[in-house]
Amino acid sequence: MTQLSQGPRALSAAAEAVAGTRADVTRVQQEVAGDVAALGQRWSGSGAIAFHRVHTAWQEQQSRVVAALDGFEAALRETEADTGRTDDDQATGFAHYASRLG
Repeated sequence: MTQLSQGPRALSAAAEAVAGTRADVTRVQQEVAGDVAALGQRWSGSGAIAFHRVHTAWQEQQSRVVAALDGFEAALRETEADTGRTDDDQATGFAHYASRLG
């Protein structure tokens, strides 16, 4: 049987790293959107339309990535909370058995 363990707040640290990555991805997306908007004011024609379509598709994919990061962060935090509850339940059970042993 494989033994798994985690240090204190390991999953919280991972969740914080994911949140930081999400913030970075969102910041880059906003910077690119601003640059594209500025470019769009000076560019017209079929090339501009095609470029705008590519940018729109990229934004949609970006939204999916951000949603996945949000879900992953939430899962990490919930797993850590669940692990803590399980540890607390086990400690209570062992304390009960220890008290019965005298």
